[in-house]
This record gives sequence, structure tokens and C-alpha cells, in this order.
Amino acid sequence: DTAKVYVIGHPLGGGLSLSLTDNALLGTSERLLHYRAPTEGGSSGSPV
Repeated sequence: DTAKVYVIGHPLGGGLSLSLTDNALLGTSERLLHYRAPTEGGSSGSPV
């Protein structure tokens, strides 16, 4: 079973957006997460 991740933010300063589908934690290292989650442009810096 794959762990789920969620990205929450305000893409391009717009309304609140939350990724709810096709979310998966694909791998980890000491300092990085490799994940798949649908996001819109302008979402950089959003918490995962």
C-alpha cells in the first residue's frame, strides 16, 4: 500500500487548492521526498 501525500496551497494567489487524487509518496532520502500529486502552476512553496 502506497503512502498518500497532499499539497495544500493558493496557486498564483488564487483560491485554496487541495490535491486529493492520484497522490503517492514514491520515495524518500535523508533530505528529499519524491512524490506524485497533481498541482497547478504557481504552487511552488506549498506544504506537502
